[in-house]
Amino acid sequence: MKLPNLEGLSFLSEKCYLHTTIAFGKEVVKPVQMMIIDGLEVCPRCEKEKQDELLRLEQQRFYDNAERLIRHNTLMRESLVSDKTILNARFDNYKVTQDEQQTNKQKVMLRTEQYRNGHTFNIFIQGTPGAGKSHLAYSLLKSIHDSSETVSCLYIDIDEMIRKIKDSFNNKDSKFTESYFVKLLSEVDFLVLDDLGAEVGSIDTTKQATDFIQRVLRAVLNARQDKSTITTSNLSSVQLKSIYDAKIISRLFKNPHYVVFEKTKDQRVVNIPF
Repeated sequence: MKLPNLEGLSFLSEKCYLHTTIAFGKEVVKPVQMMIIDGLEVCPRCEKEKQDELLRLEQQRFYDNAERLIRHNTLMRESLVSDKTILNARFDNYKVTQDEQQTNKQKVMLRTEQYRNGHTFNIFIQGTPGAGKSHLAYSLLKSIHDSSETVSCLYIDIDEMIRKIKDSFNNKDSKFTESYFVKLLSEVDFLVLDDLGAEVGSIDTTKQATDFIQRVLRAVLNARQDKSTITTSNLSSVQLKSIYDAKIISRLFKNPHYVVFEKTKDQRVVNIPF
């Protein structure tokens, strides 16, 4: 705050009538004597209010910037991955060995560009284990994250999240409660739900998701009706319908764009000689 030159202060007979006070329960005008400050005729109270407002705006900019950085760093700070190598996934290091992989990579890159241009829709990446679904999903998030400081992204391995929530039942010091994850997943702009169905069991399972799992997913998806969600799964839509209730399926496949791997082999075992 710039202080006036005290040698240049002098009082005037004129008064400012813009200020009020409360007297006997009523608001009344409280005149303030005008002054000459640095050669200018001003009201000292008006000047103080201006300086206070400038300070308030400066503080607000500081807090807004801090909040923006916190939100923007959600991807690195809060993401849950079971395979740490996913954190290095980028479009340019996605290894393409089959035509289907190249086609699906281009699809995801196109959707990423549409996201950057303000479009809102869901993506469902489905197919063979080891085809690179998680790699493409994280590449999408990282590309969006790096292109804008105003968006928040989050990558969540569903099975890992469910384990952390269950652990919090007997660990009162854990922050990873059901309400924590529901709030976190609901608020980010772009969310990847990785490996949907893995939390239930094997790929050939006929079990339904527990009420607890369904409740968590339902709460998150209900809150994300106006946001973009990217889901990966080894399971087909028919299998998912047998595991989850109709409301979850309806939210997952609302305004969807599909990326399906039908022919791509598991890249993690393709070179095993047996």
